[in-house]
Amino acid sequence: MLLNEFLKEHREVQRLKAALDAVNKRLKEQDARIERVSAQVQMNQVKLATGCKEAVKRRLTATEGVVRESLCDGFSRFQCI
Repeated sequence: MLLNEFLKEHREVQRLKAALDAVNKRLKEQDARIERVSAQVQMNQVKLATGCKEAVKRRLTATEGVVRESLCDGFSRFQCI
């Protein structure tokens, strides 16, 4: 009787260990996925920041050109009068 109870509990422990191993394996896979996605997010943030900087530079350059043109037009009109 005691041996049967022991064997029953032993099978239950082995079943629980197998379930725990499966859960741990799944957690490791999820950790790897999270790491990959985090790396992709960081890369996208860098690309976005770089793209934003380039867009700002282009816009500033264009704005500087417009300002220079309007200043030159204003000064040339003033000098003509």
